[in-house]
Amino acid sequence: MEIHQKLKFWFQKEGRDLPWRHTTDPYYIWLSEVILQQTRVEQGLPYYWKFIERFPHIQDLAQASEDEVFRLWQGLGYYSRAKSLLKTAQRIETTLQGIFPQSYSDLLALPGIGPYTAAAIASFAFNKPQPVLDGNVQRVVSRCIQLEEPVESKKGRSQMQEWLNQSMSHKDPATFNQSMMELGALICLPRNPLCSRCPIQEHCLAYQAGSPERYPIKKPKPAKQQMYLAFAHAEHSNKLVIQKRKPQGIWANLWELPSVVTQKTPAISDVELLFPGVSDKPYLQVELPYHLLSHREIRASVFIFPYEGPLNSEQKWISKFELDAYGFPRILTRYFESMPD
Repeated sequence: MEIHQKLKFWFQKEGRDLPWRHTTDPYYIWLSEVILQQTRVEQGLPYYWKFIERFPHIQDLAQASEDEVFRLWQGLGYYSRAKSLLKTAQRIETTLQGIFPQSYSDLLALPGIGPYTAAAIASFAFNKPQPVLDGNVQRVVSRCIQLEEPVESKKGRSQMQEWLNQSMSHKDPATFNQSMMELGALICLPRNPLCSRCPIQEHCLAYQAGSPERYPIKKPKPAKQQMYLAFAHAEHSNKLVIQKRKPQGIWANLWELPSVVTQKTPAISDVELLFPGVSDKPYLQVELPYHLLSHREIRASVFIFPYEGPLNSEQKWISKFELDAYGFPRILTRYFESMPD
């Protein structure tokens, strides 16, 4: 029995029942793939349902505001995904008459759609024989072929792609791709892989060598840079001041408490740049838990103080009960959740 046949039988018996596996609608498939990038299925599933309920068709998403998309995305992180989601929906609606392209190359031309997502849409929605190569699949293949190259390298990707092309069923590429992804998620785990339950263990060189956890080989990650932030929580009559972040940099176009980047652990004097005279007022400092981004470790404090002075053109007062209507970075939504009523 060939690899793709073993995977299909295993997947039909053991695969999870997920909503996007019951459709060939490219919109739903694309939406699920974007949400699940850098996100576990358990965490992403509620977001999938929220987006489907609010935007049942790509035309509905294309007409949404960036603020509304960010608000629904709140808590998932990597907000560039949400921004690309809206941009792609608008592109498809305005230039492609609301119709998803079917070919891998045409899908790649859309904003925010890379090789993995394009392959997923092409195979799951249109049954094109285009192998997917996400993190789970990389782990499975690198172990099967004992890949000694970093999986991020051009040579490493080429060798994995060759194995996938040879192993894939061209009659049913969607099931092959789904089963490979599921195998990596449920069986071929990063630590303590469940090799005894793997349907293709006899095809795995790393298993035969007794060293599956040695793979995949990855390039060393650069050390995370530390970033210090001071957030100003200016209060008056159960209202607080917020502002929109710049279109560039981290959390682009999200809302926030007015902030300033500092060179070291934030102090109340740093907030003077935002609200002159604040050092003379009573204040409370709340140190936030460290917040990790892909290349940064953010150390932030919130300074809470009364304020009745003027605001600049980028700032505005909102009621605490209006917070849910705005999209904030997760570091602040956690803070808001901890605030007393």
